Amino acid sequence: MNIFEVISKLKEKPGESYTAIAYNKENHYLSTYTVSNEPEDPEWITAWFEGGKLFDWCSEEGAFSIEEFPEEMKSLQFKPSNEYPDFSGGYLPEYIAYILFPDLPDPEDVTFFGKEKEFALKLTQKFEQLT
Repeated sequence: MNIFEVISKLKEKPGESYTAIAYNKENHYLSTYTVSNEPEDPEWITAWFEGGKLFDWCSEEGAFSIEEFPEEMKSLQFKPSNEYPDFSGGYLPEYIAYILFPDLPDPEDVTFFGKEKEFALKLTQKFEQLT
């Protein structure tokens, strides 16, 4: 479902959570957005973002109110968050990818550039299979 459908569902049934995952194969950037609200305040819909370039030394995270949602969110497809394994908690992008697709190489074993490219290629193939 798209972000507008997610917002409608959250207003109908507060307390739910929806997640979208995007991967840009050109720059090897993995993004996750989790959108939710609380039953006590159903109009306060927020998105939590985690993302970064695979095998980079840092990643990004942030929270957005509905008025601040990035443009990218309009093109993403969301699913109920409980349909994904739990990857919350500040994981680097390659570990999020590994949690989502456990048949990828273990990031702990990816120790030099050739292996990083192989990991990124396999991740690209996984995302192409989803579409």
